[in-house]
Amino acid sequence: MLERAMREWARTDPAAAANVRGADRRLLRVVTKAYSDYGLSPADAKLRAELDLCGRHQAPAPGRHRRTGTKRDGTGTIPGAHVGRPARSS
Repeated sequence: MLERAMREWARTDPAAAANVRGADRRLLRVVTKAYSDYGLSPADAKLRAELDLCGRHQAPAPGRHRRTGTKRDGTGTIPGAHVGRPARSS
């Protein structure tokens, strides 16, 4: 919750944005190192870390299912949302 608020604040405040970018870079370095320590090559470790972290800050709209983008009642989708299973028709 706090992280989401910080990211919203960073949209309008350059200092907050710089801090969020710095935190993101540090997190990417730590996760990359963890994969590297696990035995992945440096390139694979970085790619895996980027993929793991890329969707981390994209929360669904309130009332939407996190994975599919459908409304809780099963109708509608969010453009670009996961295309797992189709939304139920009304």
